[in-house]
Amino acid sequence: MTDLTKLSAAKLHAVIAKREAVHSALLDETIAAGYGETRHNDIVRMAREDGVPLLVEYVAAFDSLFEARWELDARQRYHGGDKPIRRAA
Repeated sequence: MTDLTKLSAAKLHAVIAKREAVHSALLDETIAAGYGETRHNDIVRMAREDGVPLLVEYVAAFDSLFEARWELDARQRYHGGDKPIRRAA
């Protein structure tokens, strides 16, 4: 998996865009499969406990997307921009 902390701002935005597209497509599939009225925490529970394949894939895409978004948020909170944070060695 890509180390998001080392990506340039442009590459991080590209990763977020790709992950949003995957997440959106899987969200459409989960809605079409009849999970449109199901709460997110119930979807996560069904994915982890029952192993419903579509929901496992959806939760993985959701987690991946928000990992990238959290990195962007951390950068913006740290120095107000989206360039990488220089971490101490």
